Amino acid sequence: MDFKNIILYLSLILFISSCGSSSDNNTTVIIDEKSKIEDNKSYVLSENEASSFLQKASFGATLKSIKELREIGIDSWIDKEFNKTLGTSHLYRTAQIAQNYDSSKFPNATQNLATFNSGGDRFIRKAQDGAWWSDVMSGDDQLRQRVAFALSQIIVVSDIEPPLGERAEALASFYDILRENAFGNYQDILYKIALHPAMGVYLSHQGNKKTNIERHITPDENFARELIQLFCVGLYKLNIDGTYQLNSNGDRVATYSQKDIEELSKVFTGFDLGSGDDKYGLASKKVGNFIRDMRFTSSQHEEGTKTILGSTISSGLDGKDEVKKAIEILFSQDNVAPYISKKLIMRLTTSNPSPDYVSRVATIFNNNGNGVKGDLKAVIKAILTDKSITNGSSFDGKLREPIIIYSSFIKAFNAKPLKTYNQDGVFFTKLSLEHFGEAPLRAFSVFNFYQDDYTPNSKDFMDNKKVAPEFKIVDEQSLLSKGNQFYLLINSEHYNITKDGLSVEEYSNNRKDWQDNMMLNFQNEFDIIDEALDGKLDNNFYDIDKDENKEKAIRALISHLDTLLLAGNMDKEFEEKLVLHLTGINYSRSSQSQEYNHKEEARLIIAEAIYLIATSSYFAIQK
Repeated sequence: MDFKNIILYLSLILFISSCGSSSDNNTTVIIDEKSKIEDNKSYVLSENEASSFLQKASFGATLKSIKELREIGIDSWIDKEFNKTLGTSHLYRTAQIAQNYDSSKFPNATQNLATFNSGGDRFIRKAQDGAWWSDVMSGDDQLRQRVAFALSQIIVVSDIEPPLGERAEALASFYDILRENAFGNYQDILYKIALHPAMGVYLSHQGNKKTNIERHITPDENFARELIQLFCVGLYKLNIDGTYQLNSNGDRVATYSQKDIEELSKVFTGFDLGSGDDKYGLASKKVGNFIRDMRFTSSQHEEGTKTILGSTISSGLDGKDEVKKAIEILFSQDNVAPYISKKLIMRLTTSNPSPDYVSRVATIFNNNGNGVKGDLKAVIKAILTDKSITNGSSFDGKLREPIIIYSSFIKAFNAKPLKTYNQDGVFFTKLSLEHFGEAPLRAFSVFNFYQDDYTPNSKDFMDNKKVAPEFKIVDEQSLLSKGNQFYLLINSEHYNITKDGLSVEEYSNNRKDWQDNMMLNFQNEFDIIDEALDGKLDNNFYDIDKDENKEKAIRALISHLDTLLLAGNMDKEFEEKLVLHLTGINYSRSSQSQEYNHKEEARLIIAEAIYLIATSSYFAIQK
C-alpha cells in the first residue's frame, strides 16, 4: 500500500475518533465562545468562522464567498439569499443540455419540455445529472440549492425505479418543486409532490385503483405509508424537542395505525400519467406525461368518507381537493414540527442536535412569529443562526457526505468545466455511484442512502450514544475512490499549467467525452506562495531554494487551505507534519530553466498539500 492510501486509512480511524469522542462537556466549539455573535450584531466574522458557516449553508466555501459573508454578516447574507431570483429551472436546463448534445435527436427540446424525451432516452439521465451539478457549482443561489438538496434527502425519489432512469426529465421536474419551494411552506411541498409523476411512479400510486372486492383489488398503500412515516409525521410520537414520547410501560408510541394507512391510500386512487384517451394506469418509458400533475380519473377513485388520524374527509370532494385535505390533516399533527425540524438540522448542521436546539427550531416551525406553520424561511434561518452554532454550545458537527465533500473541493478551487457532449459550461461528473457511495436523486431506497439513526460499529459512538448517518456509505472503497478522484483532478488537469504545450482551449477540444471534464484553478495558491517567498507578487519563485523562505511560504499555504477547506480546524500536530513533509519536496531538471524548475516545485507543493488535506479526516468532518 503506498503512502497516499495509508493516509486514507488513517483518516478513517481519525475520523471515527474525532466524531464519536466527546470533551468534558460533550461539545465541540466551532466559533469561539467570546464571539457571542447573537449578542453583538456588529461583530465581524473571522475568515474561519465564515468558512465554517458556508460549509453548512452552501455547497462549499470560496475566497469570494468568505469575503462577502464577512462584509455583510450572517443575518444579511441569509436574507440576501432568500431574496435572490430563482434561476433557470432544472427541467429547462436538462432539456437544453440534451438539445445541445444532439439537436437531431432532441430538436427544440426547450420548447417541448413534456415531449422532448418521449422515446425514453438514457442520455437524459446524464443530462439531468449535469444540470444538477451545474446548478450546484455555478448557481448564485447557494442556500436555496443546499436546502433543496436537503429536502431531496427527506422526500426521496430515485431513478432506480423504472422507467425514471429513461425518463429523467421527471426527476428534473420533481427537483424543481424542491428548488422553487425551498423557501416556501413545507405543506405546499407535500401537496405538490403527492401529485407529481416522479413520485407516482417511484412509490407506485400512479394508476392506483379503487377497491374491488370481487377482483381482489385494494388501493396500493406504498405512498400513503411513506408520506406519513418518512415525509411528514414520522413513525413514533415526539416531544417538541425531538425526544420520544413514552407510554406507561416505557415504550414508544406509534403515530398511526394500519387503518390510517388504508384510509389514506384511498385518497390516492384515480391518479395516473395518462393524457387524453390513454388507458388508465399505463406508464412506460414511451407512455405518459412525466412532468405535469398526474391526471385524475374519477371512475377509478375510491368514493366516500375517509377517516385519517382521527379526522374525517367528507365525501363528494374532487380528487385533488381530497389530496389537499389529507395533507392538511397530516400537516396539522404535532409531530410534524420536531420530526421535520430535526431532519433538516441533521442534513445541514449536525448529526446529533441537542433537544434544546431541536425544540427552538421546531417552535419556529410551528409558528414563524406570524401564526404560520411550516415557513421554511423561518425554519432555515433558525437552524443556521441557532446559538448552539454561533456560540459552540452542544455542537458536534457531522460527516460531510460524498456529494458535499466533492462539491466543496472543486468549488474551493474554482473548477471550470471543459467542453463535453458538444457544449461548454456543464459539469458532467464521472463519479461512480457504486464506488463513491452517493449521487443526487439516485438513492437505493426511499430511506435515502442512509437512515438518521445509523450508528457506526465503534465504541466511541456507542458509549456516547451518538449517531452518524453518513457513515453508512463510508468504507475503504469510497475513501480510496475519493482519494483517487482528488488525485486525478489535482495532478492531471489544472488551469495554471497547460498540458503538453497545448493551450487550455486546445487541450479541451482534444479530450474525449468520457474523460473528466473539470479543470481546477490554483492561481490563489500560487499567489500565496509567490508573495510569501519574498514579499512581492511578481510570479517569481526563485527564493523557494532558500529553506527559511520556503518554510514560510508553505506555512502561509497551509494556513490558507486550513481556512478554505477546514474552517480553521486543523490541529498543530497535523500542521507540523505537513510542513515537514512539504519542505522535503524538491524539483530540478537540468533540461529545464531555473524559472520553470522553481514554479514546478511550487506546483508540486501545492498539489501535495491540497491532496493530503482534502483526504484527511479534518476535511471529512463539517464543524
